[in-house]
Amino acid sequence: MTEPRHCCRKRKRERAAREAAEAKRWEQVEERRQGEGCEGALRAAAALASQAEDHERAGLPKDALKLYAEAVQTLIPFLSVDGVSERVEAFMSKAEEVKEVALAARKQEKKKKKMMKMKRTAGGEDDGNKNNSKEAPAGVGCIPSSPKKRKRQLVSEADLTVTARAEAGRVGVDVAAAAELLKSQGLCVLRKPAGATGCYPLSTLRRLREAAGQVEASVLRACRARGILDPSAGFAFKEVASRCPHRFDFRICETSGGGDPALREAMAQFARACPENNQWWEPLAREVLGDDAELAYMGLVISRPGATPQPFHMDGPHLNSWPGDFQAQALTEASPNGTLPIHALNVFVPLIDFQERHGATQLVPGSHDLHAGRALDVEIARQAELRAREDSDSDSDSDSDSELNSDSDSKARRARRGAEDSWCPAGSVAPLLQLGDALVYDQRTVHRGTSNVSNETRPLLYLLFKRPWYEETINFGEERLFSTKKRSQQTGKKRD
Repeated sequence: MTEPRHCCRKRKRERAAREAAEAKRWEQVEERRQGEGCEGALRAAAALASQAEDHERAGLPKDALKLYAEAVQTLIPFLSVDGVSERVEAFMSKAEEVKEVALAARKQEKKKKKMMKMKRTAGGEDDGNKNNSKEAPAGVGCIPSSPKKRKRQLVSEADLTVTARAEAGRVGVDVAAAAELLKSQGLCVLRKPAGATGCYPLSTLRRLREAAGQVEASVLRACRARGILDPSAGFAFKEVASRCPHRFDFRICETSGGGDPALREAMAQFARACPENNQWWEPLAREVLGDDAELAYMGLVISRPGATPQPFHMDGPHLNSWPGDFQAQALTEASPNGTLPIHALNVFVPLIDFQERHGATQLVPGSHDLHAGRALDVEIARQAELRAREDSDSDSDSDSDSELNSDSDSKARRARRGAEDSWCPAGSVAPLLQLGDALVYDQRTVHRGTSNVSNETRPLLYLLFKRPWYEETINFGEERLFSTKKRSQQTGKKRD
């Protein structure tokens, strides 16, 4: 709520009066210091420090800090005199202690203020609801219980996991169970059994990890050649696009290498090692998308050290209809609330063993549902508004407490804006995939990549499967990063 105008004027008058009083007091201190020399300055500083201690005991840390600062300023012209520098250091040390106490109190006050706001907001949303229950939005991160019950049970990661089985020398997944999870929750985690080979042999995954390193080096080299020196800069080319600071998405195809020999070799490595008919997800894609499901393309998500969290998002939109004769199938298979069947699937394959510091993908089960996704959008917008209000309150108070520690406060706010890890939707999961595991999710499932706080790159291979009529056109740009034309001109060869 906006502060009344007369209150703003009152605050300005009070601030002006305080500043005038401080200026007058400083003039008196200066006159006394100049008239009495070093001994007078020491007496004045001691008097100011005594007043500061009184203010500190009275719970007025800001006033105490000002008095300590004045005491230090009083003694600065006499630093060459024996004993003065020690007195100055003592005052500064005491001021640091007061500052730490004041910052802790300020932090606690902000936390309390935030909690009160959240309670008021929750109370306003629950008006008219006698039981005041705090249930998750219908369908988001929940498994529907029996029709008679309205409460919903949050989904755990174990509920979303399908462990592969070793049979007749092959490791396969329960396609029916995985497909049911994809249709009901929008994702499933495919785990390899203990001691068995996963989706790819470990030797293959290690070769792909090396190829991913070549891709990373080539992209950074090409960006520098284009003048993109800032690793946090946003860009979108036909082969590669940034997703957030220090995180980019590379599209694997035969022409992605351009004139870069190392990158062309990496593309050939992926083409040899990643056949489309994988025994884990090829049957699953046909079960969910139909027998005519096809691989749109493969890609790499490179999350470098320092990568920040992405906002929650979907990789593809909800479709209002399917083209031509496929519309009848869509209406037949649509859910009761109007959500159309899955039209595209993403498969994530880790190229290293994920640990929490690498920044796993965070997903919201059930958010692929049309109405649940809309409810989640509202909640995400509400949380963003609360953060904006908190930042606004901090900015409005910055004039009055800037002398406490403006640098620390601004750093905290920047960290909060950049990390945004403090809030996530109820029931969200972030599986820590290991080599040989895989994650499959509906393109409409809400998710995000989280912070990479490690000192190593986190490479992730992905495959996009789709129905034959669907074209994915929103995730990359039109201009090429790796231009073959430029290399042809340098070598003197012509290209048709």
